Amino acid sequence: MLKINESVKLESGGSFIQEHADTNRENLKAAEKRYPEMYDEEHLKELGLIHKEHCSLVETKLIQVESNTEISKNDVRAGGVNAEMKNLHSSLEQIGYLLKHPAICIYEIEDSTLDGEKTYELLDGRTRFDKLREYEYKNAICEVYAKAPNATDQEANIGKDILKAQANFSGTTIRGVTKEQDVIAFLHSQMKKGNISCNSRGGASYSETLEMLETTYKNYKYRLQKRRTLAQEAINTYNNGEGVDVKFWKDSKTVKKWAASEDDASLKQNSEFFLQTVSDNKNKSNVKPVSKIRKYIDSKPVYHKETGVCISEGVKYLFKDSDQPRLTVLEAAELGVKFPDHKIRIVAFIKETEAINTVGNFNKKRDEFVNNINTIIINFSTTFFNKAKKINCPVEIYGILPSIASVHNLDELILYDKSADCWFQKNPLSGIRDDAFTSDKLNEDMTEE
Repeated sequence: MLKINESVKLESGGSFIQEHADTNRENLKAAEKRYPEMYDEEHLKELGLIHKEHCSLVETKLIQVESNTEISKNDVRAGGVNAEMKNLHSSLEQIGYLLKHPAICIYEIEDSTLDGEKTYELLDGRTRFDKLREYEYKNAICEVYAKAPNATDQEANIGKDILKAQANFSGTTIRGVTKEQDVIAFLHSQMKKGNISCNSRGGASYSETLEMLETTYKNYKYRLQKRRTLAQEAINTYNNGEGVDVKFWKDSKTVKKWAASEDDASLKQNSEFFLQTVSDNKNKSNVKPVSKIRKYIDSKPVYHKETGVCISEGVKYLFKDSDQPRLTVLEAAELGVKFPDHKIRIVAFIKETEAINTVGNFNKKRDEFVNNINTIIINFSTTFFNKAKKINCPVEIYGILPSIASVHNLDELILYDKSADCWFQKNPLSGIRDDAFTSDKLNEDMTEE
């Protein structure tokens, strides 16, 4: 059972009293060590911040949210909202406002006043603040932070962003669980604000992205390899609305939608694509060519009306993750049996491109996919069929989806010529080096000098 001083029943037009703030502060005394990201002075100093006031009453009219519009807009949460918002609001209505959790976090805005009073930026606790505004509460219990005396504006601005993110996982609170999408949303916000630098094509720095992730989430549950993967995914999925640099292929479903799209508009409207963008359109030599209509879809075979003999084979496309060569061989074999008189065209896609040596690593993963498939087939042939050779095999490695705007025409497949063991596009970008489709040791700039 809750003690009477552990919660406050919310009432329309209500307000907290000093006793509520004192109770909240008293209840946190033994728990503050569980929240080092929020209360540890040395940690906050590293962020360029100080903890100025503890569980203080602040008028709600003095607390601002970003853009002063959407109350639940949150750049450290995917989609700008806490996924647990409905549950938390329900708890606030049924149980009341609990006085045992860290208070709503706000940041003192320098040289900003309203009616002669200091104003503040909301950092954390916006789900609770949202509910207080709904009830037209006159004040809120707050943890007040400010810029440290020797910190620069930039240091403090980055620091308060980091505090926002860390407050969501510090200790055990009602804030909801920090998810991978939230980490990526936070990194995207830092790229957009310029706190993580981008190259001339809009691609974010891997080292700076990883450093920001390490600084912010080093005490969270993710291990080093997972943090590296999240940093990579954040880079590959960054989109500021100006173009496309690297495509992040989510799964075979999104790949099939791209393959069947007949115009660029349908591609742009496909919300399941995660696109990283290009900000530099000055390189006129790297001009996107006009491609033919893209339509890589299945077709049925054609049979002679009288004899029933197949006069034109059908086509079945098999879109597979390049990390799944074994499953690709198995599914291709099943399709070959299930659909006679069809060509089985294997089309690979690479989910995530590497941030370092992007083009070279793409080519390396692509070639490993082909080599692994060939090795698996040879092993089967050697073990079960006395090294029998393939005869009139309907299965072929047909191509791989484009991923990198700097070297690929993103509107058409990269095709595989088995006889020459090479990769090409029918309408490639102009000004690209000859080894852009071959080498696995390439720098980022693949344009001809």
